Amino acid sequence: MKIVKRIIIALILVVFLAFGTVVTLIYLRQDDIEQRVISELNLQLKSEILIEDVTISAIKSFPFVSISLDNLTIFDAFQTDTLCQLDQLSVNFNALDLYHQNYIIQNLSLKNGKITVFFEDNIANYEIWYSDTTTGQNSDLDLGLESIILENVQIEYRNRDMLSLITSHKSEIKLDISGENINLDLKGQFTNNTFVFDNTNFLSNQPIDLDAEISIDSKALSLNSNVLLAQLPLDIALSNNKQSTQVSVTTPKTDLTTILGLVPKKYLSNLPYEFSGNTQLNVLILSDQLPMPKVNVDFTYNNGIVKSNDFPFEINNINLTGSYTNGDKRNNGSAKILFNDINCLINDETIVGRASIVDIDNPKINTTINTQLQLSDLDSYGYKIPFDFLSGKAEIDLTYNGHIGLKNKIDYDLAMADKSGTIKVENMTLQMDSASPSLSKTNLQLKVTNDQFDIQHLDGYLQENNDFQFLGALDNVFSHFLLKNAPLKVAGNLTSNSINVDDFVLEVDTNTQSQEQTKMEAIRFPEDIVANINFTLKDFICDRIHLRNLASSISYKDKTLRAKGIELETMSGKITSDIRLKQLRSGKLRLISTTGLDNINVRQLFYEFRNFGQETMRHKHLKGSITSEIYLRNEWDKFFNPIDGHLYSFIDVTISNGELLEFEPMMLMSDYISVEELKRIKFSTLENQIEIKNNIVDIPFMEINSSATDIACAGTYSFDGKMDFDIKVLLNEILGNKFRRKNKKKVSEFEIIEESNSKGMALFLKMEGTSDDPIVSPNTFKLKESLNKEFKNEKRKLKDIIKNEFDNNEDSQLIDNPDYNKIIEWEE
Repeated sequence: MKIVKRIIIALILVVFLAFGTVVTLIYLRQDDIEQRVISELNLQLKSEILIEDVTISAIKSFPFVSISLDNLTIFDAFQTDTLCQLDQLSVNFNALDLYHQNYIIQNLSLKNGKITVFFEDNIANYEIWYSDTTTGQNSDLDLGLESIILENVQIEYRNRDMLSLITSHKSEIKLDISGENINLDLKGQFTNNTFVFDNTNFLSNQPIDLDAEISIDSKALSLNSNVLLAQLPLDIALSNNKQSTQVSVTTPKTDLTTILGLVPKKYLSNLPYEFSGNTQLNVLILSDQLPMPKVNVDFTYNNGIVKSNDFPFEINNINLTGSYTNGDKRNNGSAKILFNDINCLINDETIVGRASIVDIDNPKINTTINTQLQLSDLDSYGYKIPFDFLSGKAEIDLTYNGHIGLKNKIDYDLAMADKSGTIKVENMTLQMDSASPSLSKTNLQLKVTNDQFDIQHLDGYLQENNDFQFLGALDNVFSHFLLKNAPLKVAGNLTSNSINVDDFVLEVDTNTQSQEQTKMEAIRFPEDIVANINFTLKDFICDRIHLRNLASSISYKDKTLRAKGIELETMSGKITSDIRLKQLRSGKLRLISTTGLDNINVRQLFYEFRNFGQETMRHKHLKGSITSEIYLRNEWDKFFNPIDGHLYSFIDVTISNGELLEFEPMMLMSDYISVEELKRIKFSTLENQIEIKNNIVDIPFMEINSSATDIACAGTYSFDGKMDFDIKVLLNEILGNKFRRKNKKKVSEFEIIEESNSKGMALFLKMEGTSDDPIVSPNTFKLKESLNKEFKNEKRKLKDIIKNEFDNNEDSQLIDNPDYNKIIEWEE
């Protein structure tokens, strides 16, 4: 053991002795070595090298000998600029090599300086040494570097497309130089001062931990590195040749806000959104002979959140994959973003779909959305519900292809976009306000095609018990509601089994009602709606009125509502009608209708219409059936108050198999006709043409023929209850003799009895006063003559009556009326 120790100690002494000898000899030859190294460097380099001072050390760099070149300047290959300028360049040699005068550089150490690299005419500015030793005049200097250490050194690289300036704080480059080829293995800590690409400074002043492999020659540069950039791990690959520069960047799953913090502001300034979540990116940038680089990005986005001042809601829990390209033209106009497998939450409702965006300057999105939502939550999507109450569940499956409101208003872009899909609504309940009927148990299925909604199914209930069904379409929906530049068109078939108007009579607080009446607003018919609806109804009830099997074609256009071809069954008969309600230019409302009654039970008619609001002639007084033609025109002001004197009606009426039962005004004639038969007067047919005009009902002729007596009358009845009727009572011979015996005095005093060749005697009377207090008195001979003439008038035709009404009325508003033919034809 002692021998081994002695051998080891001896070897150590030999080594130190040998090293000391070499070091001593080097120091003794220091000036010679310094001059020789400088001389050899000048022989190897094409460019001039300037050195302020040279020092040599063999201790601190053991087992190497270090030669330090202070304040070193090396000019580039073009002799026009500086390739390298350093405070200190340390060159390390193997001590034994140096002792044997073999100047093989082992490594370099660069401190406090700047290195600039660029190409000019495909020649690198760093090509400053000769390609072989013969050119270097048989130099003994060997640049077989193993490594380069950089401390506080800036490295600048520039070409036509890119400028990069990086500061190396402490790094090591393992170098392999073979002719024009340089391979570097670079590790260290850096700061990216500048990286200008596409006229944009990326990642300015960001710290970088770098582990890179770099290959440089006169034709190309390539780089592969693992980078920790501002705590963001990146895999970067760069290649540059005479034709192009290509950069690819890959990130692991990273917080999106970290990445967005590294993106230049100009790329985010047009986005009115805030993003958060996790993302993973694969970025490829290609710069070639074209003016703009080509950019492709593949990405994933998980657990994302998007906010915007344009959205009254957040988009949460976003998960998707996607890609970005700036397209063939390599600008925002040809750019395209794809979003695949979108899954997110809006107001706790799941939305799935896909989307693509083109033209970043004015983004156009193509997306498919599938979601469900509660209608009661619509206000949380930014849509103010114009109803007091709305509920129900909607299923939406829509495709949207259009802009999204960055250059134009969002309403315009929504209206102009291509849209398609389906919307289903289940169990919807809706009420406009407390004074409006409610909609309940409503189900809807519609198909959306751009501006048209095809209503494939719609059914529900009004006020719980009144059912309805509708099949049809709405056109110009978005143009009407968003752009206000096209009429809303409605067409379809509306059906119902039962409607009871009594269900729509709502209880209203009288105090509230009086306040609302003082705030009554003018009625305004919409100008921008066109409708054509076929309507059928099996049962209709309103108070006592009961209609069945109602059918009509309803249309609306130019502030005019028409109901054409109305047919219905009621009161043991049938009714047909055409109705038009129009708002005139002045704001007035005008109703025009032509109606036919076929075999309507007169007692039911008076009963169901509650005797038309009067007590003089009631349903208990009447029997028989009515067949009639009725023309009606009436006007209201814009607050729906009737305009006095504007009601006009012509009624051509026939009553068959009629009876007048205990009619009080008739019983008043008992002073003149004391017959029991007046209590029940039967007649086979009663015909008359009644005209209502200027608040007066004009009855030009009425005749009742019965077995007991014949009664004829003519006169007027005003809306204020005043009446003026001339009456002729024709008694048969038997009743006439009875009357003569009982009324001898009246016969002699008033001479009101005339002999009749056919039936015996005629009694002329006059009925005046009011409906509440009628007065019957004998008529004069002059009135008798007038009444006889009136009975001889021919029956007037309804068509002529209406035509004369228009021709003779001086009301300028009547120019808006069509003639009778047009009323009947109901032009479309």
